[in-house]
Amino acid sequence: MMKYTCPVCGFDQLPHPPSDYMICPSCDTEFGYTDFNVSHDELRKQWRLGGARWQSKVFPPPSGWNPYLQLARAGLNIDIIAPPSSQSQPPRTSFLFTSEDICPKKTGSSWTYSILGPIAG
Repeated sequence: MMKYTCPVCGFDQLPHPPSDYMICPSCDTEFGYTDFNVSHDELRKQWRLGGARWQSKVFPPPSGWNPYLQLARAGLNIDIIAPPSSQSQPPRTSFLFTSEDICPKKTGSSWTYSILGPIAG
């Protein structure tokens, strides 16, 4: 059976294409309704700001599910903001990615960490 990927959260186990009122169990986007007047980028931002939690009450998340790895594997842009720091180097932080996967950038007193691209699963 062919699986499809959600363009909002990167969940890659949708049983049908993300259209015709299909609901993603990960981010709860109902395609053709929720995304009618809101972009997938904006829906992704809202889902992430809400904690990027698994949304389905019917289907449990896959074993070991991690929303940030899911986004990264799908090649979707995510930034991780570290607390303000006066250091000239990025603060030592523990991530689920290697240093090759993350590009630190200092903006004012904050560090932004961008995921560079798809991560092999």
